[in-house]
Amino acid sequence: MSEPAVADTIRQVVGTHHRCARWLSEDKTRTRCAIIDPILWALEWRTWDPSQCRPNVPVRRGACLDYVMYDPHGNVAVAIVIGGPPHQRKRDRERTARLLTGMIHGVGVLTDGVYWEIYDLELRRRPFPSKMVESFTLDTGDPVELEDAYMALDYWLGKPQEAHHGHPIEI
Repeated sequence: MSEPAVADTIRQVVGTHHRCARWLSEDKTRTRCAIIDPILWALEWRTWDPSQCRPNVPVRRGACLDYVMYDPHGNVAVAIVIGGPPHQRKRDRERTARLLTGMIHGVGVLTDGVYWEIYDLELRRRPFPSKMVESFTLDTGDPVELEDAYMALDYWLGKPQEAHHGHPIEI
């Protein structure tokens, strides 16, 4: 999708967040449907296609990654953890680090839909906090910050452009 289309999607979901913040914060599924899915779609991910995206992927003792996106070769490209409100961010970072431990390919994400932290999992031999390569909020009135945010989303989370054959991937 084009850069202006991604920016337009971000403006729309931020508007939704402003109008429905309390309702959205009550349930992670609401945040996924109203905020995160439209952003992923704008970045050309088909969240409904299990060969590209799988929700609720178990990783350890009942803990799940909220989304796992796959590149055309079936490798993990993006792993997303949905966090809670800002006052829980420290706890959510610790949980994200635990969930992503051992992953050495792709990108890890912690988000509540509006605030995003992006981790480059290929930066080996670094403690998890120092793998953070981007952090930003989509809820900004500054057009330059908003442009930086959608460029970061496109760079780190944009779907790989190789042809995807749609073959199911076994986990």
